[in-house]
Amino acid sequence: MRELTLAECESVSGGHLVGCDSACTVTRVGDITVVGSHPPPGGGFVPPNMGGGESGGSGGTGDDGDDCGCPASGGATDQATRSAAADAGDMIRDQNWENQEYGGFLYRDNVTGEIKAGPITGGGIDGWSPSSDNMLGITSWSQIVGVIHNHGPNIEGSNHNYPSTKDWNAFDSLKGMGLTNLTAFYILGEDGKVREYKTDNRDTDTPGDDVTDC
Repeated sequence: MRELTLAECESVSGGHLVGCDSACTVTRVGDITVVGSHPPPGGGFVPPNMGGGESGGSGGTGDDGDDCGCPASGGATDQATRSAAADAGDMIRDQNWENQEYGGFLYRDNVTGEIKAGPITGGGIDGWSPSSDNMLGITSWSQIVGVIHNHGPNIEGSNHNYPSTKDWNAFDSLKGMGLTNLTAFYILGEDGKVREYKTDNRDTDTPGDDVTDC
């Protein structure tokens, strides 16, 4: 992992980000302590802010897929990432998620190969930014495969069940920073459900697949 240059840091901008079976494996990473959003020591990781944003559709329920409540599309990596996202959603719902934004990364463990939910950290009432506290277990940008954060029902201006345009701008900025395997964006919406969005699904009239029970 390298530190960003000043020019790279200054170029980053954006708003609020960011078939299931026995093969789905997710490991919770220890006890989670929610902390305020802040830059990491040394300024080595200064990502875009994921928060606030324009109002939008109220969302809906995506295709539930197979009998275990997960979409049937994709391979083992997709399924494991959805399970990690569902676990991260549980962690966020343990917090003051209706009134404040929280988020974290989903990453592949370099030793076990498992997709894991990383630590969840807190943002503010109008945004969440990843920090060094989200990087436990992550030593390379290439490990990160997904990102999740919430749009609480009491947060004004949120596009509650969808990523907003500013969310996607922040997502694209992360990929531009070297997160080349970042392919999935998960939103914990105002209804408490976790939905999956990929880069080819940016239409706020099309709700993402519900992965809450993966």
